[in-house]
Amino acid sequence: MKKPIFALIPSGFKASKLYTPIPMNGDGDFTVTRTSIANANRVNKDGYVEEVAANVPRLDYKDGNRLSDCPSLLLESTRTNLITYSEDWTTTWINNSSRITVTSNSIIAPNGELEATKLERNSESAAFMGFTFSKAASPITHTSSIFVKKGTCNFVSLRSQGESSARVNVRFNFDTKEIYYSDLNTFTDLSYKVEEYINGWFRLSWTYTTDNHTLLSGIVVSPRMIDGNIDTADEDNGSCYVWGAQCEEAASVSSYIFTSGSSATRNRDVCDQSGDTTLWKNINREGTWFLNIKPVNDGVPFKAITLSNSDATSRVVLRQNDDYDNRFYVFVGGVAEVSLDASLDPNLDWHKIAVRWKQDNVQVYINGVLKSSTTSADISGGLEYEELSFDNSSGAQYWNGNVREVRIWNEYLSEEELIKLTTL
Repeated sequence: MKKPIFALIPSGFKASKLYTPIPMNGDGDFTVTRTSIANANRVNKDGYVEEVAANVPRLDYKDGNRLSDCPSLLLESTRTNLITYSEDWTTTWINNSSRITVTSNSIIAPNGELEATKLERNSESAAFMGFTFSKAASPITHTSSIFVKKGTCNFVSLRSQGESSARVNVRFNFDTKEIYYSDLNTFTDLSYKVEEYINGWFRLSWTYTTDNHTLLSGIVVSPRMIDGNIDTADEDNGSCYVWGAQCEEAASVSSYIFTSGSSATRNRDVCDQSGDTTLWKNINREGTWFLNIKPVNDGVPFKAITLSNSDATSRVVLRQNDDYDNRFYVFVGGVAEVSLDASLDPNLDWHKIAVRWKQDNVQVYINGVLKSSTTSADISGGLEYEELSFDNSSGAQYWNGNVREVRIWNEYLSEEELIKLTTL
């Protein structure tokens, strides 16, 4: 296989810059911006949650429930943590009848500091902590999340609640490492996720759509010795550890956002301005594009990765039109001359995608399989490309997710090469 003219393998960076190993002269380097009220976070190579300053690329080593040997580039949309005290459980959090004893700075937190809190029951009656905030008088999708670690309790019960009995309950078993129970009343569209971190920590998240009530208890938590919801009696006192509470108005969980006294917003990651007409010479006529990516599925349509000319009239685009509905486009003169299905497997997180194009022949391969093709593509009028960007090339439709690798060739690779590239 011929050497690509471009390769992004996230490794080298500095503030506002993400380096590409190919080409080595810097022509392919990306500009990265993230002007943020709250510094963003990543998981570093040692497995700890770590702050990253504004405009610094986030190279994240978390890959599901394991640490990866190599990082991926983390790109996220603007998100706000509505829990105004994400680590301080002594302020604003409601302690039901003072039946929870709160001990701050009890154990090493997921950020590697002595900052995690111990929650210990001092009653066998219903004992829980909760955080409530205002919302609009309409059903709204939220995602709540919290880091938990086992103390003396085998279980932790969680809830999000609107008016009266409108709620969602989830229960987590520390020993089996699973959310083994959930139920809904009035709330809808429940999904949940368990992520394992180092030193026995788990990040639990659950997504739901609320009722019309103007208050939401985004997180209610109770350590439990026996199975049960937060408002049922327990057989004995017990404890667990907590850190990093978060509630977002979104249909997916994002990286942790610290708060202390008010909600905090992490602005979007923007990654663009890679290449020029010299690097991308003739790619508008013939080329191959390979991506190893993990998209975010949050119900927000239209997120793009794009090679384009200066006014975006000529482009090749991989666009996420809906959660798993991706399409590959070639635009000439602002018209989509190619529109091919590139739908992703909902049972997989990571996807290897390769596209090859030339006049009258465009094909899309995903995870080792030819997904779609056309033999009637007129791309002869396409202008020279000038930029690779993780958006639609016009400062909109920003792509979100993780990126392990992007490679581009200025030739039409063989079928065998595309299968080899994309096989998982």
